[in-house]
Amino acid sequence: MSAQIESILSETPDDNFSGVPDHVVRSDAEAANGRLDANEDQMHSATSSAGARDMDILSEDSFPSLGAPSALKANASWGAGKPAQQAQPSKTHITPQAVPHKAKPNISITHLFLESSQQQPRKEFGTKNGIGDIIRQTMLANQTQIDVSTSRSGAITFIIKGKPENVQRSRRYIMKELALRQSLTVNIPRSVLPHIIGAKGKTLKGIEERSAAKIQTPKRDDTNSSTLSSEPGNEFDEIAEEPSVGITVEGDFEGVAIAKAEIDAIVNDKTSHTSIKFTTVAPEFYNLIAGPHRINVQKWEKDWDLKIHIPVSTMAEDGQSPTSIAISGDKDQVKQAREIIENIYSDLKTTTISAQIHVPKPQHKFIVGEKGNSIQEILAESDCSVIVPPAGSLSDEIFVRGPPAKVGMGISMVMDKANSVSMTTLDILPAHKSRTDNPARHSRDLTRYFLRMKEFHRLETEHQVSIHFPRISDLEDENIKDCVWEISGKVKQNVDKVRVILRDLVKDYSPHRFAYIDIDSLLHRHIVGRNGRNLQKMNKENFVEIMLATEDESDSEVCLVYVGKPGEQLPSVAEITRALNTVKELLQKITSEAANLVRQRYTVPVKYHKSIFGPNGTTLNTFTGGSESRVRVTFGKQLNKRNRKPIDDCDDDTIIVHGPSEEVERVIREMRKYVEELKHHDVMNSYTDTFEFPQKYKKNLRGKGDANITKYREELGVNIKCGEGKIEIQGIKKNVEEARRRIESLVERLKDETVRRLKVPIEHHSALIGKNGHLVKRLEEKYAVRINFPRTGEALGDGTDRPSASDEVVIKGGKKGVLSAEDELRDLLNYEAEHGHSAVITVPSKAISRIVGKGGNTINDLKLETATRIEIERAEDKGDTATTTIQIFGTKSGVSKAKAAILEVSGEVEREVEKIMYIDSQYHRNLIGPGGSTVRSILIEAGVEGDPFMLTRMVRFPRPGTNSDLVELRGDKVIIEKVMKEFNRIVNDLKCRVTETISVPADQVSLIIGRGGSVRRDLESKYRVQLDISRISKDASQDGIVKISGMSDAVAKAKEAIANLIKKQSVNCLMVPEQFHRILADNGSTIRKLRLDYKVTVDHSGHSLPALSEHLKPRSNGSAAKIDNDNETDENSYPWDVIEREETPAGQDIPWNLKGEKTNIDKANVFIRELLEQAKKQTHIGYLSIPTIKHRYIIGPGGSRINSIRAETGCAIDVPKRIGDDVIVIRGSKDGIEDARGLIVKATATPSGASTPRNGSDHGRGRRR
Repeated sequence: MSAQIESILSETPDDNFSGVPDHVVRSDAEAANGRLDANEDQMHSATSSAGARDMDILSEDSFPSLGAPSALKANASWGAGKPAQQAQPSKTHITPQAVPHKAKPNISITHLFLESSQQQPRKEFGTKNGIGDIIRQTMLANQTQIDVSTSRSGAITFIIKGKPENVQRSRRYIMKELALRQSLTVNIPRSVLPHIIGAKGKTLKGIEERSAAKIQTPKRDDTNSSTLSSEPGNEFDEIAEEPSVGITVEGDFEGVAIAKAEIDAIVNDKTSHTSIKFTTVAPEFYNLIAGPHRINVQKWEKDWDLKIHIPVSTMAEDGQSPTSIAISGDKDQVKQAREIIENIYSDLKTTTISAQIHVPKPQHKFIVGEKGNSIQEILAESDCSVIVPPAGSLSDEIFVRGPPAKVGMGISMVMDKANSVSMTTLDILPAHKSRTDNPARHSRDLTRYFLRMKEFHRLETEHQVSIHFPRISDLEDENIKDCVWEISGKVKQNVDKVRVILRDLVKDYSPHRFAYIDIDSLLHRHIVGRNGRNLQKMNKENFVEIMLATEDESDSEVCLVYVGKPGEQLPSVAEITRALNTVKELLQKITSEAANLVRQRYTVPVKYHKSIFGPNGTTLNTFTGGSESRVRVTFGKQLNKRNRKPIDDCDDDTIIVHGPSEEVERVIREMRKYVEELKHHDVMNSYTDTFEFPQKYKKNLRGKGDANITKYREELGVNIKCGEGKIEIQGIKKNVEEARRRIESLVERLKDETVRRLKVPIEHHSALIGKNGHLVKRLEEKYAVRINFPRTGEALGDGTDRPSASDEVVIKGGKKGVLSAEDELRDLLNYEAEHGHSAVITVPSKAISRIVGKGGNTINDLKLETATRIEIERAEDKGDTATTTIQIFGTKSGVSKAKAAILEVSGEVEREVEKIMYIDSQYHRNLIGPGGSTVRSILIEAGVEGDPFMLTRMVRFPRPGTNSDLVELRGDKVIIEKVMKEFNRIVNDLKCRVTETISVPADQVSLIIGRGGSVRRDLESKYRVQLDISRISKDASQDGIVKISGMSDAVAKAKEAIANLIKKQSVNCLMVPEQFHRILADNGSTIRKLRLDYKVTVDHSGHSLPALSEHLKPRSNGSAAKIDNDNETDENSYPWDVIEREETPAGQDIPWNLKGEKTNIDKANVFIRELLEQAKKQTHIGYLSIPTIKHRYIIGPGGSRINSIRAETGCAIDVPKRIGDDVIVIRGSKDGIEDARGLIVKATATPSGASTPRNGSDHGRGRRR
């Protein structure tokens, strides 16, 4: 068949194609009206018989001319077993055996005509990829039928029949293989290029498939090279005169046309919006055009769907390019907006004038205000625009532009803003100019130090001022003439005060408190230490603050500031210098031990610098170690402009590597090796590595939304393609190797991956997940696993990592982590099964405050008591009928108990009523009673239980002095009714009450009051009366007056009780010689015994009591009691001092007035006289010093031993109670105190088997005197 096709192409007459137009594509309908329809059956017949006999291709009958009418014969019918008609076809029909010969629906026929000038050079027939091969491959690949004809001139006609999509593919393939190729460059706006490429090249790939053309887009570096320089932060930076880029389309002439048409369509669609910048409007009119607070701009943007940027008004300065207005949006709308803005500008030039005023430069910021708000306020109120010179300008001129009638108002508002804040300045540079060689550096570091210590912030907060200071970077220049701090505020006194404070602070921090040391910035982290410990330690020990450079990582200067010891004055200059030098030595020691740093140069052509740096520094990170790097790499002058201290002799080809010597050598060695590799590659990203990758892990490698692949690309700058069981990585060799290492590491982790399925009842899912998933997230982070719970509405299946049932939880990850996570989940599940009970109750919202309690105390106590978790939902309705839902979680018993307690409180609140009574304020005191006793007893009798003091809150009386009669009652309805009934009864009784007065001798008033008012309270409570007792004068010259108020019967009974009380009381005076008074009193113990045992009180009629005689005080002999020998029983081992009581001349007797019932007084008299007789026999006093630790042995169990010694010797023995008081006082006869001394010393021996306490903490336990 190849021979037949070749002879057809070479022998067919030229005039056979005279009726076929160039580049014809005809549809089925068109073919039905032409000769193709007439000859279709003839072509099929000729094809079917071609294989049965040899063709006479030179026969005019077999191959008539296309235009010959004799060839158009009626088509015979087809049928099985019928011979083919003898009509000759008009052209050869090449049909592979795989294509059936019967007609099919939806068939399309296309003509393709190629002039000889449009064809590629023809290959020899029979060679590979000849025309016959191309036709055969096309028919087999696309299931089409193709007829080929040629003319004498060499033009070829192809008739392609088949399904429309297959016909189109065959046509494109023929054009691609046979048509002459051409190249065309299409220029497009650079911003449209991403849309032509599409996401992951999808759009570009589609164009290439449809056109069979090869499309070449510029590299990213080429597009970036045309980027316009612009100021950062401006959204219109790249909108003016956008540069174009060229796209090269290469293919056959038809494919190039198709590709160009599709590219033009995308460009037209994407450039329907445009962006412009124009400077035809003077900048001083910008504010007026934009309107107050940009109101005009906002309206235009909303109405026309545009983005409009109108800068702040400025005055044009010499050498400065004017700012421009930028508009972005639809072309027509952009054009219309520009015309409107320019028209407004033309009107403003004729309707406004400009005025100039001078305002001191420091006050400009008050005119501008925060974020320009003050200027906008002036514009809104006066229609005037205020133009302030830039911050870097030295000019103090301010321009005001507006309508002539309102310019004056605008100027007034400007001056008001300027003078609204008091301001002063402080130039700190001259303060210590004579004391330092570098005042600029001192000013800079003083500013840095105050910033670091938040001194400025403290003063601003305390005094309501603002402090402005130069930028630290501006103070780096050592030739600056000043360093001015500006202080401003609304209160002038505060501003002046802060200036004085700052001035004094500056004087205090003179240069001798500062010191400097150069330490390489790479070692600064060693100075700081872990969590700043080194800095803290040096500050604590030497009172020195260390400031490291922060503006530039290459700055090696370290500043030391002596801050002094808090709360103390500064030491001398010599001591300060010594402290600073000490810190210097410590820093040098730390840094010398840290590393030996070197700086080496590596010279390599600058064209390789970008490759060494890599995308976002990724390649450089592979050399240095990334965030853990101990070296710093600087690339030539171009990348070193930000350094304050340029490197000498550093040209564009130089790379500086700085760090520890071994690391520097390693990094340079890696760079050299890498550069050598670069020199052997023309294209940086030409290195490709392909390796096998398990297909089942492909999804894990890609991640969700290709997140993992994207991460590798961004971090390492490589391209990764995932095929069937293979991975292909393309990019820089070193980065490709690193990417492969990471992927292989991922595979190793995935191989260890285990999936466990855990049955968890649905009701426990929310508890195990936790609020916002925090519990399950914690487990996932802790064990590096993935835990999947069934999701609502999610279809359940048998996937590897999704639950297959609603009660199933899937844990996926490393084997060890999965097992650990499963164990912890089971523990949580067991806990929830036990504590997972819950209850939901609804209570009135008004009961919540009672349930919660003050500060949450009630609800917290209930939680602790029942071991439950109680959640109270916030109620939106605030009405009386509003309800609140409460959820209780915990064990079954705990939930039940908590529920019952809450419902009980809720029931109380529901039964609670509020009542108001109007009771005359004169009766309130009677209802309350002393200390609230009356109202408490009323409530308790009414049936209230609980804390008596809390009960009084159920009844609220008005505050004293308000003269209000309103009494509020709140509580259970039944109880409140009882209380109200009792209140009414008491008030009715009070209305009938009487008051009687009785006179009581002044010395007996205390009997009615009693100790602490106890007798008075008993009388008032017993007889339900009120007692009002008058004060007694100091000289007791007048009787006391007692008023008794109450019901007449009660008053009479109380009066009778008071009379009986007075009548029973007797007074007896016993005179005691002055020299025996202190002995009888016994430090007050005798007085207490009389009151407690004999019910008798004692006073001395105001007599001053005698002091202890000097000769009776113990004499110190300079020795102390021994404490090193617990078993010492020698009488001489303890200091002993005996004093004989001297007979003193008779002095004044001291009265002992005994008050009480007569029988009790008589008994007390006998007791006192016995004591007096004993005192007269006590002729000697002994002072025995024994360690406190041994007093317990002297006292004995329950005081048995000391009482025995007293009884045996007849002496009074006083063992001190205070710890540390060792002296025991013994009173008696001379022989008696000696005997007592011996018995006491004997008692100090440690009993057998007893242990001596380590301290005196148990001293006096069980002791009785």
